[in-house]
Amino acid sequence: MNIEYKNLEIKIFALKILKFISVLLFSIFLLCLFLFVDKTQKINAYNNLSQSIKSLILENKELLFNIERPTIYTDFDSINYQTEDINSKTRSIIKQAIYFDLLDSSKEAIFINSLNTLGGYIVDFNSILANSASQYKSFNILYDSDIKSSYKKDILELVFNNKVQSYEIKNIQNKLKQLILSIEGKKSELKNKIVQQKDNVKSIKSLNEELENQEELFSFFSQGYNLLQSLLDLRKQREQILKFDDINTQLQEILQKTQTKISTLHNDKNEISVNAAIVLMLFALCILFLYRYSWQISNLVRVLYKAFIFSPIQQILVKKHNDDYNISFVNETFAYGVNVGEQSYQSRKVQANNFYDSLNTLGIFDKQDLKTFNFGSIVQESHNKIELYNENNINTNRDTKFFSVFKKEIDTDYDLINKVDVSKKIFQIKTYKDLANNLKNKLTTDELTGLLSLRALQEDSKNDLKKIFVYIKIDNFNDIRLNYSTVIVDDIIRCFVQSLKNAIFQSEFKESLGQTKFYHLQLDEFCITCETKEQAINIAYSIVWHFNKQKIKSEHIQDEIPLKQKFDLAFYNDKKVSDIELNIGISSDSDITRHSNYYNSDDYSSSFEVINRLAQAILASYETINTRAAFCIYDKDKRLGIEEKYAHQQKVENDIRYAIANNGFFVVCQGVHSIANSTYPVEYYEILVRMRDKDGNVKSPYYFLEIAKKVGYYKEIQKIVMTKAFELIEQTNACFSINMANSDIVDIETSKYFLSKLKECSKPQNLCIEILESEGIEKYDEIAYFLSEIKRFGSKIAIDDFGSGYSNFYRLLKVNFDYLKIDGSIIQGLKTDSKNADILKLIVDFAKKQNYAVVAEFVSDTEILEIVRNLQINKAQGYVLSEPKEAEEIFPYLKANFNE
Repeated sequence: MNIEYKNLEIKIFALKILKFISVLLFSIFLLCLFLFVDKTQKINAYNNLSQSIKSLILENKELLFNIERPTIYTDFDSINYQTEDINSKTRSIIKQAIYFDLLDSSKEAIFINSLNTLGGYIVDFNSILANSASQYKSFNILYDSDIKSSYKKDILELVFNNKVQSYEIKNIQNKLKQLILSIEGKKSELKNKIVQQKDNVKSIKSLNEELENQEELFSFFSQGYNLLQSLLDLRKQREQILKFDDINTQLQEILQKTQTKISTLHNDKNEISVNAAIVLMLFALCILFLYRYSWQISNLVRVLYKAFIFSPIQQILVKKHNDDYNISFVNETFAYGVNVGEQSYQSRKVQANNFYDSLNTLGIFDKQDLKTFNFGSIVQESHNKIELYNENNINTNRDTKFFSVFKKEIDTDYDLINKVDVSKKIFQIKTYKDLANNLKNKLTTDELTGLLSLRALQEDSKNDLKKIFVYIKIDNFNDIRLNYSTVIVDDIIRCFVQSLKNAIFQSEFKESLGQTKFYHLQLDEFCITCETKEQAINIAYSIVWHFNKQKIKSEHIQDEIPLKQKFDLAFYNDKKVSDIELNIGISSDSDITRHSNYYNSDDYSSSFEVINRLAQAILASYETINTRAAFCIYDKDKRLGIEEKYAHQQKVENDIRYAIANNGFFVVCQGVHSIANSTYPVEYYEILVRMRDKDGNVKSPYYFLEIAKKVGYYKEIQKIVMTKAFELIEQTNACFSINMANSDIVDIETSKYFLSKLKECSKPQNLCIEILESEGIEKYDEIAYFLSEIKRFGSKIAIDDFGSGYSNFYRLLKVNFDYLKIDGSIIQGLKTDSKNADILKLIVDFAKKQNYAVVAEFVSDTEILEIVRNLQINKAQGYVLSEPKEAEEIFPYLKANFNE
C-alpha cells in the first residue's frame, strides 16, 4: 500500500509538472494567437485605410469629372455634397495616417490648408455655376424670332459644347456687344421720333411697337452676353481647380507608405503562424502524457470526492449500477422536510433516498445534460412532499421552501446531487410579479367604477378581432358637470354604471349575452363588447327600455328602433338628475379599410381610411343625434350621414385650398338699383365672392364660406375680396359695397388690413361697408370705433339682413348708418304673408325718421318689385333687376385679366 501511495505521489507530482508545462505552452500559444490576431487587425486597418485612400482618389476624379461637364449638366448641389464628403473623408484619413505614423503631425496643417484652398476654389466655382445656370434658365425660355433663334442657337451651343475654345466665346461676345451698341442707337432714334410725332397717334403706336421690339432684342443680346461672360468665368475657375493637384499627391504618398506597412505586417504574421504551430504540437504531446497519468490514478483519487460531502450545500453522492442506484454518502447539512432537526447519518441516508425517489418520480433529471450542472430544476418542498415549481401558483405558507436541484456526473458510476435553498429569491420574484400585476390592474381597471378601462379595451381588441362594440355616451353630460360638484358627479357616474349593469343582467336577454365585458372609457363614455350582432342589439334594447322604465317582450326585438327619450337618474340621498339622454352606437364585427370619398390634401388623389370598431360605434352614436333613434347600427357597406358630412367638408376644404393656390377666388357685382322711377339706375354695386374649383365649376359662398371659417381660410378669402374691391374702386367711377361680419371687425388682423387699404384708397367715398346684422353685436365698443373710422374717411355704412332677429334699435340709434338692407326672407314672404308687409311698414317708418335709406333684397320678380315700390321703398336688389356679373361684363373698359 505504501509503494502504491508512493507511486501515486510520484505520478501526481509528474502530473503537476506536466500541467505546469501545458499551461505554459498554452499561454505561449495564446500569446502567439493574440499577436496573430493583432497583426491581422492591423493589416485589416491598413487595408481599410488603403481602400479609403483609393476610394477618395476616385471620388476626387469623379468630382473633377462633374466640374468638367458643360454648365447645363453640372449639378452644383451634387458638387457641394461631393466636396463636403471628400473634405470629411480626407480629414478622417489624415487623422488615421497620423495615428498609424504614416504622416507627420506637423504636416497636418499643410494638408488642411490644401483642403481649404481647394474648398475655396469650389465654393467660387459653385457661385459662378449657380449664376450661370440661373442665367441659362432665364435665357433659354425666351425669344423665338429668326435673328434671336440664330444667336440663341450659337450661344446655347457654346454652353453645351465643352470643347469650344475660350477665344471663340469671346468672338461671339464681341459680336453681341456690337449688336447691343447698334440697338442702343436705334432705341435713341426711335425715342426722338416718338417725341417728334406726338400728335400722330397711329404713328406713335407703330414707333412704340418697334421700340418694344428693340428693347426685347436689347434684353436678349444683353442676357446672351452676360451668359457667355459667366461661361468664361466658369471655365477660368474650372481650370484653376483642375490644375490644383496637391491633395492627390499627398494622398499618393500616404498610400505608398500604407502598402509598404501592409507588406511588413504580412511577413510578421507568417513568422508568428509558424511559431504557434510548433507550440501547439508540444502542447498536444503534453496533453497525451497528462491523459496517460490521469487514467492510472483516477481510481485512487475517486475517494477525494468525499470532500464534497462536507460542503455547506446540501449534497448527496449517488452510486449507479445499471438501472439501479443507492445513496453512498450524505453530507451533514442535508435535510428533507421542514423543521427537521439533528439526525443520524443513517436517518439522513433514508431521507436522501426518499428525496431522490421523489425527484425521479417527478422526472426532473430526464432532460438534463449529465455532464454539466443544471440550475433549471426548482422544486417546492413542504412536509416531506416535493412538487415542481409553478410560478403561477406559489405556496406562501411559512413551512414551504424552494430548492434548486441539479446534479453532476462524477464518472460513469457516481452522480453528485446538489440542493440549494432559493426560497428568498422565489419570494422576491413573487413580490415583484405581484407589484407588476397590481400596476397592470390599475392601468386596465377604472378606479371610479371598477369597470375595465380604455387601455384594457385597446388590448382586448388586439387579441379578439371579431368582438362587436356597443358605445354609450351621456349626451348632455357637460350640463351635469357645470351644475354639480366633482364628488357628486362621481356618485352620479357610479349610480349610472350600476343602472347600466341592472339593465343588462336583469333583462330577459341575459342568458344569451355570452361573454360580455364592460368598459369605462372616459367620464361620460362607456363601451360593452359582445360576440354577435344579435347580442349587441339585445343589449341596446335592454338599456333603452330599462332607462325608459318600460318592459319589452322578445318578439319586439324585430320591431323598428324606438326614438330617444329623456329619463331621470336617482343618486345619493334620493337626489336625481333630470333630462338625461343617451347616444348609443353599435359597431360591425370587424375593423374596415375602404376608399375615401374626399381628396387627399397633398396630391388631390383618392386615399384609404381605416375605421376601427370603436370609431364605428362612436360614429353610429353621433348619428342618433340627427335621427333621434334610440340607437344606431353601423353598416360597413355604406356611410353614415355624419361620415358623408365629414367627407363633404374634406372635399370643400381641398377645393378651397386648390382655389387659393391657383387664384380661383374672384368677385362678381350685383347692382343696388334706385326704383323711384322706371329706368331703375344702379346706385352702387354689391361685391360678392365666388370660387372656381379645379374642374372649372363656379361655387357660391353657400358652398364654401362656413367651412372656410371652420378650417381657417376665411380671413384669407376676405382679404382677397377686400383687395379686389379696392382695385375696382380705383379702376372705375362706380360705387361698391362689401360685406363684413362683426367677427371680421373685431379680428385685429382683418380690420387692420382693411383700414390700411382704406387709407391708400383715392376714392373712399365710393365704398360702402355692409355689416351682417344676423350675427349680433357682442363687442360693441370695438365695432363702434371701427365704424367711426370708416365714417371719418367718408365711406358709407349699411346694415345687411336687417330684421333677421339680432338687432336692437337702441344700438342702431348710436351708429350713423346710411342704408338698411331688409332681410331677404321678409321680402320673399310679401306675396304669401300679409304680416311681412306690416313689419316692412314699421321698418320703413323707422328708417325715414332716422334718415336711413331702405334697400329691399332678394326682389326676384315683378310682383314683389311692385309691392316694394308701393311700400315707398326706393332702392332694391335682386334678379328681376340685375344678376351678379363679373366686373368686365359691367365695365368693358377694364382689363380682361382683372380677375386672373
